[in-house]
Amino acid sequence: MQLLSYRLAMSHPPILVVCDRFTVRIRIQFTGHPAETFSLPLRALDQPASQALLRRILLGPESFRPKKTSCDTTRLAVCSRATLAKSPRKCGAAKAANAEAW
Repeated sequence: MQLLSYRLAMSHPPILVVCDRFTVRIRIQFTGHPAETFSLPLRALDQPASQALLRRILLGPESFRPKKTSCDTTRLAVCSRATLAKSPRKCGAAKAANAEAW
């Protein structure tokens, strides 16, 4: 939380890394994209996957930029809700048509 409070003073860097005695926490939040958080136990830093993640932060930070923006995610959610909202109407109309056919 302390690091997040410093974020404004640091001009909103997209990747924040903080460590305590047990865990390395990586928070990624590019402007206009959803946030993502990684937690690495210090005892796992000898693992190739953990080392690769830390190496990406230093050598390829743009590789963390999500492909979808927050706007894309919102648009998808709105479309899904609209589809769900229309489904009962279609189902009801189909039942009414079937009832008339009988």
